[in-house]
Amino acid sequence: MRPVSDLLARARRALILVALVFLGAGFVAAQSGSTFGVGEPGPAGPIFSGPQQQPFLCETEESGLGPPLVDNLAGIGMPVFDSEGNLLGYSQYCSAPMQIRYYYRSTDSSFKPLDDRAVRPPDLAQTTTSDGLTVDYIVRVELGTINRFIYGIAMLAPYDGTPHNPNLPRPWNGKLLYYFGGGVGIGNRQGRFNLDNLLLHEALSQGWAVAHSTGNVTSNHYNLVLAEETMMMVKDHFIARYGRPRYTVGLGASGGAIQQYIIAQNHPGLLDGLVPISSYPDMITQSIYVGDCELMEYLLDHSDDPRWRSMVEREVFEGLAGNEEMGATACAVAWRGLTQLAMNPYFQKPDLMARLQELFPAELLATTRFTHWNDLRNIYGVDENGFAPTTWDNVGVQYGLKSLQEGRISKEEFFWMNEVIGGWKRAQEMAGVSFPYDVENQRRGEPGRPNRTEGNLEAIRRAYLSGHVFMGHVDVPILDTRHYLDPVLDMHHFLQSFAARARIKAARGSTENHVIWVAHRESPFPLYWMAVQVMDQWLENLERHPERGVAGNRPPAAIDSCWDAGGNLIASGNGVWDEGGACREAFPPYENSRTLAGMPVAGNVFKCQLMPLEEAVERGYYPTEGPNAFGPEDIERLRAIFPDGVCDYTLPDAGLPPELAR
Repeated sequence: MRPVSDLLARARRALILVALVFLGAGFVAAQSGSTFGVGEPGPAGPIFSGPQQQPFLCETEESGLGPPLVDNLAGIGMPVFDSEGNLLGYSQYCSAPMQIRYYYRSTDSSFKPLDDRAVRPPDLAQTTTSDGLTVDYIVRVELGTINRFIYGIAMLAPYDGTPHNPNLPRPWNGKLLYYFGGGVGIGNRQGRFNLDNLLLHEALSQGWAVAHSTGNVTSNHYNLVLAEETMMMVKDHFIARYGRPRYTVGLGASGGAIQQYIIAQNHPGLLDGLVPISSYPDMITQSIYVGDCELMEYLLDHSDDPRWRSMVEREVFEGLAGNEEMGATACAVAWRGLTQLAMNPYFQKPDLMARLQELFPAELLATTRFTHWNDLRNIYGVDENGFAPTTWDNVGVQYGLKSLQEGRISKEEFFWMNEVIGGWKRAQEMAGVSFPYDVENQRRGEPGRPNRTEGNLEAIRRAYLSGHVFMGHVDVPILDTRHYLDPVLDMHHFLQSFAARARIKAARGSTENHVIWVAHRESPFPLYWMAVQVMDQWLENLERHPERGVAGNRPPAAIDSCWDAGGNLIASGNGVWDEGGACREAFPPYENSRTLAGMPVAGNVFKCQLMPLEEAVERGYYPTEGPNAFGPEDIERLRAIFPDGVCDYTLPDAGLPPELAR
């Protein structure tokens, strides 16, 4: 197994090479590790994420920090106006002066602003920290900007209002909780700061410090190198101002879970323990099967076959859950619109575009390509028309192969789907938007003309080298938690916890650092905060006995477990998530379109290597008996669909850089 440090060094060198060679080095790098004070803006960056994006919507004013600071008169960035509408200049960095606010916890269980610390409100609550110190429940909140994003740091207020007085007991227990936000975004915005993401009662009441940044919210962007850089800069500032935490725990759901997995892999030391909620291992490999959704939904919705009127029957191709009462599948409910947002440069978020059109030149917007891959142009590069290449590929993919082998579909149904599914046009070929399927930008197949989409091998290589693919190289404790939402068509598919586990197993040879907790969606107990408490025990054990390692310091509760709707433990222990295990029986993970096509559960093959059709026949991929038995004419029909061969998922991704292969 290749050492993690080697993996990261190679990825970092490749990332810097892409940023400097392909896009130039005309940017000013900020230094990390230095601090700044009240009334001063934080460093604007970047350090290693590459040239900063324009247009870029500043949202300091909407976040209560006032208008962004003017930093140039050359027309770079967002225009800044005074109260009378006069142009003051432009803000390239969206900076705001750092400020301190105070909030108190009321006896009605809400946080309220505290304008004068000398006055104790009659409804002021008290709290006792994990160190046994009982204090007035007043929270000191620091807000400002770092790396063009808005950050916040919260902790119980020191007695005299200053963070550095060594003669007074300090309510901070020395532990830092870093909160990561989710959602799906394609960049070009700072993001609005939400205090609810900072004022986390369960943590603050115990004496934890909490940090958060809009740069670590994936509804603002999905550039995980930028997210890593932002978290590093915020934590460096925290250390310089308040001291080094005993340990730092990540907490966050969906895209907030992805960030934890990726940051722990790419920058060891930033996070000491992970509590990913409703997780995926990363965003970019998730797009592999999500990209199939609208292709299949269009075909199944417009088929004359009555079988496909059933939403549950569609699972034989889509894999994801269908719900007859809801009259839909997870593809439609969870991913409709988000698929197009990631892939179609003309499918833009209306609120973002309205603001950009109001504030930025039309010529600039006309040359800005709004897709996930173009948001990461520092990584993927761009062609002569300004479009970034994409990683999505379905050449050789045999949709529904597993369902065929299990007799859940007929061979005619198998042929039909694979003949006509087609693929997606390249971004530069797309034109306009159509809803719900964006069908005008689909490439329809037909017998003898499969018209599949070929992913760009260089884009795939860069996805790996930049660290956007979770490879499983994490050595910290992980408590992967979720409520089971598959049957209600939620996008947070349970299979993704097993995808992360499979990659950790492949990278480390063991998954002793990875625990999966799942509760029924109606389960009443605070699963996520319980996970933070168990993680706290795990890290305290590691602090006391580092020689025992991660596995040797697991507390008894850090074990695979599941709970029913009443909050009662169904089962826990080794093997509960194995086939036939009690937890897997209670909460079975649904598959997806690519696992049904033969991809392993790890789900990390953008572009499969192909094998000749004859080899697939020799391996026994196709039935030889019964009504689905394949004869010579069926093999020739397959050859017309797959003239270059079919996916061989026993081999690694065709775009995996050799230096990262095991």
